[in-house]
Amino acid sequence: MVPPSRQCRASVTVQAEYIMELKSEVSGRIVKSELDLGGKVSAGTMLAQIDTGDLELQIEKTQNDYDSLKKSIAVGSAIKLDLDTQTRRWKITNA
Repeated sequence: MVPPSRQCRASVTVQAEYIMELKSEVSGRIVKSELDLGGKVSAGTMLAQIDTGDLELQIEKTQNDYDSLKKSIAVGSAIKLDLDTQTRRWKITNA
């Protein structure tokens, strides 16, 4: 132990060596996070869970539009191009 006559009081600021910015592929509200400030994470660790409500509604709407257009084609409607467009959107959404 250092004798009191050789001690010096001081303040220090500790800064991170680098800052990691987190981004997701989709936007949304974070509903769950198990991150601890300054904690370590490993590959595959869930960092945050995003509310999927808006995305689920969008998928449901796209599915309904797709089903409706399919029925229209089945009865002889001339909207084949629209059906193809909706089919591509549905496939992208459900990929």
